[in-house]
Amino acid sequence: MGLPGLLRDAVEVSVSVTLSNVAGLLNALLISIYSWLLLGSPEALALLPILASIRGGLGLSLASRISTMLYLGTAEPVFLRLVKAEASRFLAPFMASSVLAAATVKLAAPWLGLPALVLVSVGSGIATSLLILALSSLVSVLSFRAGLDPDNVSAPVVTSIVDVLTMASVLAFAALAPLAGGPNGLTVSLLLVYVSLSYFLGTVMYSKGYRRGLLEILPSLIVVSIVEAYAGRLLVVYGGYLDSLGLLSVLPPLLFICGSISTSAAARLSTTYHLYGLESLWFEAARRAASSMISLPLPVLVTALVTALLSLGRVEPVLHMIVIFSSAMVLTIIGILMSAAVTLLSARVGADPDNVAVPAIMSLVDLTGIAVLAWFAFTFMGVAG
Repeated sequence: MGLPGLLRDAVEVSVSVTLSNVAGLLNALLISIYSWLLLGSPEALALLPILASIRGGLGLSLASRISTMLYLGTAEPVFLRLVKAEASRFLAPFMASSVLAAATVKLAAPWLGLPALVLVSVGSGIATSLLILALSSLVSVLSFRAGLDPDNVSAPVVTSIVDVLTMASVLAFAALAPLAGGPNGLTVSLLLVYVSLSYFLGTVMYSKGYRRGLLEILPSLIVVSIVEAYAGRLLVVYGGYLDSLGLLSVLPPLLFICGSISTSAAARLSTTYHLYGLESLWFEAARRAASSMISLPLPVLVTALVTALLSLGRVEPVLHMIVIFSSAMVLTIIGILMSAAVTLLSARVGADPDNVAVPAIMSLVDLTGIAVLAWFAFTFMGVAG
């Protein structure tokens, strides 16, 4: 594919990310309104990156897998059939990820309360699991039927769905977190039921022959959880500082934009690997880097303008926009480089990049994004008064 194909990718990604970023901006508004709740419940704040990343990564892995199957002709774009055959396979790791999230965040930030971590993580998982997986499947099917490239469309749309559902459920359970001040009956019962259900689902899927998929997804979930746990710790440490500069609300749309563009690249690189082999990987990575730079300005401009309005009176608008644009450009470049590296590495070791690359990139962008935004904030705005 030449210049027309590159421009088409850029337009599809840019429009999809810009439209889907309504979710990121909604989350920015929610953080502006409920920052007191999140800062007062550090367990919920620490869990936001890991829950959004793991659940988004699983949803995107499912969407990427379905996209590859549709392109290879091994599946028909029939929603209910694909949900039954594919989405059910991701339910067990999705359920297990909530327990894993609470445990890894506790290890990364030992001062946080385990009962509150369990309540927020497990409760929000119960509330969102089936909905996220079903909608992820639906996005791939509808975009393929519409003649669009699911690899360009799925990442921003699925991420937006996951971000909104995660934010809403975490805020809801953060309000309930004071009820989990100790290992009370509600928390313990919820945890036992959830662990039992995860184990049962995993056993069923393993017995049905989905061994390779589970064995590839679970290690990546562990790695993603560790990375995101430290992203959550970083957010707890710098959350108050970013909020004082009016930048805490920038994180959801910023990470959404850069994460969506990077995971779109990872999904396309995975499809390229399946269709053409490793010899085409680096050329496609260069194409995606170019199209990503073209697709970046529009959604970032919208985000910068909206979040500047949310921060009026708290920060200089010009500095605010400089920090956002600088952070987005650097983070996107890092995300594309990581997408190529992780896809190549997973292919080299014989793992399916659909199961490994997408969730890994999502988590790495989150961790890097918090650090990049904090660095640019300190560089251009200095220490809050």
